[in-house]
Amino acid sequence: MIDLALLRSCVLCPKLVASRTQVVPAKVAMHARIMIVAQAPGRNEDAQGIPLIGKSGLQLEALLKLHAGVNPDEVYMTNVVKCYPSNDRKPSAKEQKTCGELWLIQELQSVQPAIVVTLGDVALQSVAGGEKLSQTHGTPFVTATGLVVFPTYHPSATNYNANLKPVLIEDFKK
Repeated sequence: MIDLALLRSCVLCPKLVASRTQVVPAKVAMHARIMIVAQAPGRNEDAQGIPLIGKSGLQLEALLKLHAGVNPDEVYMTNVVKCYPSNDRKPSAKEQKTCGELWLIQELQSVQPAIVVTLGDVALQSVAGGEKLSQTHGTPFVTATGLVVFPTYHPSATNYNANLKPVLIEDFKK
């Protein structure tokens, strides 16, 4: 498991350090078979120190319960980047790489989930490299390292594109 003291003291990405209130570690579910990976904490997550809460978190919880038949408390939830990027900007490639190589790889190795659900393009790229979300969403595949990945859109995407809501629901029904 990740050394939380080391994670919380991380200062490798100056812009993220300047914009965060705190580092947001994973929401750990013991013996989780499912790992959900999102892009980065938002304002609510930064304030509370818990990933995938707020409006998007509530949407995710509903998708898991109502459409996937999964108890959210039994899912390991994390972000690629562990610090809030100011103004909810997309983390830079360097920030994604730094956090991914330093923290996300440790989480994947430690948890060894049966399936990794990636929410959005940043999460998909960090977990599975060159895959394109628009072409792979809703279809599980196995990476070269043996991870079973289920890519889908981040629930927040439906706030900007209402047409994605039925697509997201269908993905979670699978």
